[in-house]
Amino acid sequence: MSSLLSSFCYCLICFVGADGALPGDQVAKTPVLEMEDQFAKPHKLTDLRGDVVVLVFSDRGGAEASRALGAKLHVEFHPTAQGLAPAQAAQAPVRPLPSWPAAEPMPEARFIAIAVIGEVPSALRPMVRYRFRQVAPDAAILLDMQDAMRKQFKVVPDVPNVAVLDKAGRLRFTASGDLDDTNYRRLVAAIDVLRGERYRAVTNDATARFRTTGSGGTAGLDR
Repeated sequence: MSSLLSSFCYCLICFVGADGALPGDQVAKTPVLEMEDQFAKPHKLTDLRGDVVVLVFSDRGGAEASRALGAKLHVEFHPTAQGLAPAQAAQAPVRPLPSWPAAEPMPEARFIAIAVIGEVPSALRPMVRYRFRQVAPDAAILLDMQDAMRKQFKVVPDVPNVAVLDKAGRLRFTASGDLDDTNYRRLVAAIDVLRGERYRAVTNDATARFRTTGSGGTAGLDR
C-alpha cells in the first residue's frame, strides 16, 4: 500500500434516530448473537439486556486496531481501569452520568470484543480457541466461527467496526474505520445518550418485550 493510502483515514458512521428508526425506511433491528469465547464459555446478547452493549469487531486485518479501540473505550467509561490487569480492569466501576438519580444503579456500558473469523469446521474450532488463548490469555474475545457477524452487520475489512445496542438490545449506532477525535467523541456521546435512556421489561402473557424511554418519551418497542 502506498504511503498516500496508508495515511488516508477511512471512517463511516451511521446514527440511528432517537425514536429508534434507522435513516430512510429501515427499521431498527435487534441482533441475535450466541457464540463462545476462546475459553469455550458461551455468551448471549440477551443476557445483557438492561445495559448498553458496544460490539467492537473486525477481521484479522483490523484486529490490533480493534483491540486498541476497545481498550480505549473501556477506560473512557471505566476510568479507574487505566493501567490495571485485564481481570481487574473488567471489575472497574462505570463512570457516573451527571443527571442519574443517586438511588438507582448506574447504567453500565459493556464492551464486547469479537473476532470475525468466518466459517470454521467444528473439528478445527478447538485449535482456533487454543491459538486465541495463546495471544489473549486473560481477556475474553468472542470467536465468530460461523460468520454470524457478516450475516447481521456490515463488516468493513481491515479496520475496527463498532455496533452499539441500546438497553433493549436494538441496534442504534454503527461506525467503521479509524475514528478521528471528532468521530470518537460522537461515539462516546451516543453511548452516553443510550445509557441515559430509561428501560423496563414489559411482559405480556408469555412474551417479554422491552421498552426504552428518554427525554423525548418512548423510543420504541422490541418486536
